[in-house]
Amino acid sequence: MARKAAYHHGDLRAALLRATTALVKRSGPEAVTMRAVAARAGVSEAAPYHHFADKRELLAAAAAEGFRALGAAMAAAAPGLVGLGEASIRFALAERGYYRLILGAHVAELDLAANPETRAAGVAARELVEARIRTELPGEDVRRVFHLLWAQLHGTASLFVERELGADVTEADAIALARDGVARLVASFRA
Repeated sequence: MARKAAYHHGDLRAALLRATTALVKRSGPEAVTMRAVAARAGVSEAAPYHHFADKRELLAAAAAEGFRALGAAMAAAAPGLVGLGEASIRFALAERGYYRLILGAHVAELDLAANPETRAAGVAARELVEARIRTELPGEDVRRVFHLLWAQLHGTASLFVERELGADVTEADAIALARDGVARLVASFRA
């Protein structure tokens, strides 16, 4: 019982968010339930409802964290769109649960983007990409380049994670494929 009372000297909301994030990272968004989060945080089953109305709010808060983590990975990337693409694919492969939460159907199905914190974190990550596009490909249609870039990266990551590229394709192969795809995309706009 000592564990269940431990949150009283800390921040319950943060503990619940850490528990949600851990579940998402380990088992994907489907593993998140109010009961599972409470158990992981070591609190009563009613405790999560003090800060989150339902599973959707928990996932929205975790998605905001995921978008911030993706943004941080991209911000630390090597210069240029190829560097940003490599950072993005590395994040997707290393943080598959987060990736599935923030770029998967959960965002649309549960309308996680309706949450202001989630929307702001997602917009910040997107703006980082758009700024790189403006710098590297001035004068190009930023929205079009963004969608082409995102399709390349998201497609490569999704195909790799679902083993659609073949069982013998390694993470290094997927990263090289993404780098090559982004480099060819950039070259096509410069041609």
